[in-house]
Amino acid sequence: KRPDTKEGRQIKKGKLKPSEERSYELRIWLDEDVTKEDRVEGSIYKSKVVVESVLGEKPYTESILNGTDPVLDGGLIPIKINEENGSVTRADETEKWYSYSEQQWANAVILRDGVEDPGANEPIDESDIESYFVWIPKYSYKLFNLDKYYNLTAVEDKKQEIEIKFGTTNTYNDKDNLFKQCETPMNSDKTQGLAGNDGACELGNYMTHPAFISFNVNGFWVGKFETGYINDNIDNMVIKPNVYSLRENTFGYFFEKGFNYIRTLDSHMMKNTEWGAVAYLAYSQYGLCKNDSCNEIRYNNNSSFVTGYAGKHVPTTGYTGTVEKCDEHPDACNEYGGVTTLGKDGEFNTNYFNKASVVASTTGNYSGIFDMSGGLREYVASFTFDDNSNPSLGNSGITNDTFPTQKYYDSYNAKSYKDFGNRILGDATGEMGPFATYLSSNLASGSWYDDESVFPYPSKESNFFARGGTVDRGMGNGIFCFLTLDRVADMFSGFRIVLAFK
Repeated sequence: KRPDTKEGRQIKKGKLKPSEERSYELRIWLDEDVTKEDRVEGSIYKSKVVVESVLGEKPYTESILNGTDPVLDGGLIPIKINEENGSVTRADETEKWYSYSEQQWANAVILRDGVEDPGANEPIDESDIESYFVWIPKYSYKLFNLDKYYNLTAVEDKKQEIEIKFGTTNTYNDKDNLFKQCETPMNSDKTQGLAGNDGACELGNYMTHPAFISFNVNGFWVGKFETGYINDNIDNMVIKPNVYSLRENTFGYFFEKGFNYIRTLDSHMMKNTEWGAVAYLAYSQYGLCKNDSCNEIRYNNNSSFVTGYAGKHVPTTGYTGTVEKCDEHPDACNEYGGVTTLGKDGEFNTNYFNKASVVASTTGNYSGIFDMSGGLREYVASFTFDDNSNPSLGNSGITNDTFPTQKYYDSYNAKSYKDFGNRILGDATGEMGPFATYLSSNLASGSWYDDESVFPYPSKESNFFARGGTVDRGMGNGIFCFLTLDRVADMFSGFRIVLAFK
């Protein structure tokens, strides 16, 4: 109450961003004891709304990001996650709420319709959250493998820490063709990659990761989990832990769902290069690599296709078609199994809110991204083109009328499943070579954790990229796993959403 009023109420206390608006409706309340004799009609009432404001503190930034700090807009609310149980608190943007130098990636949530922002440092109930996202800051990375592989040879242990530098500048100088690559795999303007800068595309030099070029952004938000749904209704789409993954639909269906999720934030199905950007950040000093050692991401082996789960043991064999228990078959174990109750641990896996699940994160803690190994094999908006630069879309659900503009997909011109030389630098495919036969003549594995590696090529069944593997692929799963996939509905296939806006 102000001193010059009979009565006062505080309507709202909080923060406003530049150009942000808040609307309120004011009503006069008449007590139930009011009668006609009180002559309220024709009376004059005086009231006023007072806005008291102070210049807010500057948002927190981290010096090593060099201007690529998280961008919050369109309902994205910054959060901090409790490392003991995964619970969420609304972060204060003026205080330290992320630290990539300490492997703590920035997280944000979108709340369900009708749920208000609780205010800084207040807890957020899990039931109030619609979607989780994680920020990938723009960076360049040190080129480590420029070899082009077109055949199977032998797997080597090539895993290493990937050196990256955060920053807003680009290493290209060809501003008229942002999709030109120093080694062009196909003679078409559909080719994506990054233009060379007077020899910049040489081993050991740094190159801006192409995932940030096509949208011209200083970072993007990635769905923290595979896209899921709630209440047994696939139209209730969410990005949360301990929910069923959205699956068994065509590439076109998933693409449309991602594209229309939040148009104002340029939402879309994740591309192959965007997957690669997450993978390379995960295998840097800002993710899973510490003291010259890089931990492998544990895979989601929940055969009920529930998000955020982590296998209890590291598998020692690839797909066998059966469950091989690790305590009974330590040299050839491939455990997978479902759960009878969402959010409860299974025989072979732990749920997201059990802190043991963080071994399945891209950071080894709760701040990272989950389900990028195992779970569903995720469609990415990346596919093969023929020699005439025509997409091989078939019955994907995408037609010429709805075919996306170039920035929403990556294109390739491979001729066989061994055509790894047609990779795009940064997409975490061909750079993971050399490759060798794995399990059968139709599959191969790469030199990073023996992840399955099969390149898409123009074919009725094999022209789309899928990433991460599936719940039953054992050690063939992984963030560096890439497979071919048909365009029609498949029980093992899903997708992930990215937000790329300025």
